[in-house]
Amino acid sequence: MSPTGLVPLLQAPAMDPNIYISDSLSICEFLAESNPNIPLWPKDRQLRALARSAAAEIHSGFSELRTYDTNFVGKYTGNVPITAQGLKDIKRVLQLWDNARKTTITRMKELGEVDEGFLFGNFGIADAFFWPVLWVRRNYSRK
Repeated sequence: MSPTGLVPLLQAPAMDPNIYISDSLSICEFLAESNPNIPLWPKDRQLRALARSAAAEIHSGFSELRTYDTNFVGKYTGNVPITAQGLKDIKRVLQLWDNARKTTITRMKELGEVDEGFLFGNFGIADAFFWPVLWVRRNYSRK
């Protein structure tokens, strides 16, 4: 049981059976540190800093977007009223996304590395943090 009463929760018995990590960003950092052979953050220091910043912003910000359902099964196709703050949140998410891709494209070319098209080149933690935002967009599509 999570000491905060919230999810997610990771019990880390390999370290100590009494250690519980109860914050999604902390869990991701723990997993990245525990598995350095898996590129959960970009290898490049510049892209890694930007990816951590983007993940932290999506993790702790966008309070209005958090009020929208992220139902992974349903899809709402009616007219969804969006508040001014909701529109501001959406605009900022799109700015983050655009900046991530533009910077990554340029940086990956400089490094001579393959850009797989994810936020910071390869799939990683930042992409996982943006996934619920994509589901909000999918669920509330106006098509």
